[in-house]
Amino acid sequence: MVDGLGGGRPGAPGPAKSPGGGVPRGLGVLVMMMQAGLQEYDWAIGGIVERAKSTLAAGAIVISVLIAGIGGFAWMLNSGDAPGVMEHLRATHAIVPITLLGSAGFVAMVWSAHFSVAALSIVEVKSPFSTDLIMANGAMKEGLMHVWESASEAAAYRGVCKSYAVALENREKTIKDIGPKALLGQRLLLAGLGLTASATIVTIVSVGTAVGA
Repeated sequence: MVDGLGGGRPGAPGPAKSPGGGVPRGLGVLVMMMQAGLQEYDWAIGGIVERAKSTLAAGAIVISVLIAGIGGFAWMLNSGDAPGVMEHLRATHAIVPITLLGSAGFVAMVWSAHFSVAALSIVEVKSPFSTDLIMANGAMKEGLMHVWESASEAAAYRGVCKSYAVALENREKTIKDIGPKALLGQRLLLAGLGLTASATIVTIVSVGTAVGA
């Protein structure tokens, strides 16, 4: 039996060593692969977060413009500058698609903001290494220090691999959590823009018809 820090059954074949007699080559390669994977995951998470932020910012701007436009249109109708416009919209039933398209677009953009915020709020990336390796309750833990000091190089590399594995698993889960939400936020923003643009086109055509009549 072994204590898990190094060594093995006497006479049993051990892992292939590096030419210098240090850590087994396989563990060294594994650590390098995990380092590369961690960096790639961090890049992917950073890209998703930036897209969610951009979607949220764009949605906020569009919603603000939309609210201002609705206010301006209401003022125009009440000011008497376009007499009979509302009556014309009602008579031609154009008010129905305008209301439906505008409302659907507004709701889509609100949900876009919701999912973008959700994508940002669940980002929790763990570091592969922390003070827990040598500290406990805010103080240096001599027992943990002794474990590292007495561990063989191969055992130390195995501990590093375990830490990287936990961090990689955390990033995989994070990407699965935030990726679909950020993508849905983008799609809802595009849908909202399309719907509100359609409502605007119908309104312009209807108002132009009413004014020219």
